[in-house]
Amino acid sequence: MFTAMKRIQNPRINSRFVMNRLAVVLAISVLFACAHAQEPQQLLWMKGVAAARQGNYSESAAYFTKLILKDSTSYDYYLRRGQVFLLSGKNDSALLDFLTAEKRKNGVASYEIARCYALMNRPAESVDWLRKHLQSSGRLPEAFIRLDKAFRPIESTKEWNEVWKNEWYTKAEQNTAEASYLIESGKAVEAVAQLSEWLTRNPKKHEWYYLRAKAYLLLGNRNNALKDLNQAIDLNKRQPEYFWQRGKLLLEDGKFTKAAEDFSRVLKLDPSRLEVYQERARALAGAEKFSSS
Repeated sequence: MFTAMKRIQNPRINSRFVMNRLAVVLAISVLFACAHAQEPQQLLWMKGVAAARQGNYSESAAYFTKLILKDSTSYDYYLRRGQVFLLSGKNDSALLDFLTAEKRKNGVASYEIARCYALMNRPAESVDWLRKHLQSSGRLPEAFIRLDKAFRPIESTKEWNEVWKNEWYTKAEQNTAEASYLIESGKAVEAVAQLSEWLTRNPKKHEWYYLRAKAYLLLGNRNNALKDLNQAIDLNKRQPEYFWQRGKLLLEDGKFTKAAEDFSRVLKLDPSRLEVYQERARALAGAEKFSSS
C-alpha cells in the first residue's frame, strides 16, 4: 500500500504514465472516430467481414443483405455474400449471388462460379467458367487452382483434364509461381538468386521485388527486404499487401508515422483487412508518444 502511494505521489513517474495512457487512448479514439465517421455501408461491410471471420455466417450474410438493400448495383456485396453462403454450404444461394456479381462486373466472379458448379458436380459448367477465368489477366496460379478442394468432385472427369491441356500461363507467370514455391518451401537463398537473375532481365516486375523481399525476410535481411518493398510499391501502388508488409517493418523499426501511413493505404485499398486497424492504432499511439516525449 505504502509503495503504491509513493508511486502515485511521484509527479515525474505519474506524468509519464499519464502521457503513455493518453497516447493509447488518443489512438483508440481516432480509430473509433474514423469508423463512426464512415458511411453506414462501410460499417456494415466491416461487421459482415468480422462475423464471417468468426464463423458467424448467418450473421455475416445478414449484414451483406442489408448492404445489398442499400445499394443493389454493387457487385462487391453480392460477391462477398456469395462467399459467405459457400462457406456455410449453401451452394445454390452462393451461385445466384456470384452470377449476379458477374452481371454487375464481367469476370469478377468467374472463378467462384466455377467452384460452385464443381461442388455441385457439374463439370461441364464448372470448366466453362474456369476457362473464362484462365483467359483473364487476373487468373490465379495453376498450383492454387489445382489444390483447391472445391474442384475435387470433378478432378477425374474428361472436362477437367481437357482444360489443362492448354498452356494458360506466360513464362513470367510460371517464374512467379516457381519463386513462390521456393519461398513456401523455405528455400530462401535459391529464391533470392533466381529472382535476382530474372530482375536483371525484367526490372519492372513489381511482384518479383515483393517476392524477393519475402525471401530476404526469411533470411533476416530486413534492409534489403525494405528496399525491395519500396521498389515494388514504386512500380505498383495498388497492392495492399505491399503496404502491409512495409508498414509492419516500419512499425518494428519505430517509424510510427510512416507505418501509420502505410496501414492507412492498406485500408483504403482493402477496408476488409480488420487486423490492419489494430496495427494502425499501435502506430498512431507510438507516433503520439514519440512526439510528446
